[in-house]
Amino acid sequence: MGYVDLHVHSNYSDGTCTPKELVELAAAAGLSYIALTDHDTVSGIKECLEAAKGRPLQVIPGIEMSCRYEGQDVHLLGYEIEYDNPQLKKRLDAYQKRRDERNMRMIRKMQECGIQITPESFQEMFPEGILTRAHFATYLMRKGYVDSVKEGFERYVGFGKPCYIPKECITPAEAMDCIALGGGVAVLAHPMMYPFRGEQMESLLRQLTDLGLAGIETLYSENSVEEEEETRRLAQKYNLFLTGGSDFHGATKPYLHIGVGKGNLRIPECFVQSIRMAKAFLRSPSAGKAKKSQQP
Repeated sequence: MGYVDLHVHSNYSDGTCTPKELVELAAAAGLSYIALTDHDTVSGIKECLEAAKGRPLQVIPGIEMSCRYEGQDVHLLGYEIEYDNPQLKKRLDAYQKRRDERNMRMIRKMQECGIQITPESFQEMFPEGILTRAHFATYLMRKGYVDSVKEGFERYVGFGKPCYIPKECITPAEAMDCIALGGGVAVLAHPMMYPFRGEQMESLLRQLTDLGLAGIETLYSENSVEEEEETRRLAQKYNLFLTGGSDFHGATKPYLHIGVGKGNLRIPECFVQSIRMAKAFLRSPSAGKAKKSQQP
């Protein structure tokens, strides 16, 4: 049985590896599948698929959508995304415009704090991908204002710090709709990373399953044994399939390694079959009838 990693990031969002480098790392690790799940973008997928050609490794096109639920960030993974869908690209471009506006405001905040930064110098350092607070913290480190990315968050861009600007987030319904627009299979990412427990988590899952959630990320780098057991219980209760991933980011999270996370992850290839079965159902006539029956 082969092993897979269904949650990896490239430099098209907040990872540090190119899609080609991800493929090379995954192949060296002996993985049979990876899913490229960059934050709110599908820009790196074509490059990743091209790099995997001729290798005993397959790439699942994916995305990780950010949304806000009860004041907290929640992430939804979309698998088997039709990354060249023009409607999906248009929607993601609109979200990118909001992010660009927020980044401009953060740049002005940093300038007010005496930091030498301009839109041009920031873009020059990070010419590709979705720019996030992690990029701002990295900029601060490379320019000598802080000694680490962690310190960049703690002093400048973390929640409540002088250069922090809250992002204009979409709702879970909008994130689910975006994944559906791209023909993707929706999965709740790292549920145990959120502060929701008990009825709060149950309420989130009820809302998401009503919107078409199909899976839940269960094997994850940061999960304890007890947290993994809890996600399995939730999966059974809400009829969700299991997925797993390292959340590999490269140098941004140097303690995580592709395929194995902190060294103990072993994500079975059979998880891919669950995604494929869910995708086949979405394409079936019965799925269309079910969707129509849910409309008011």
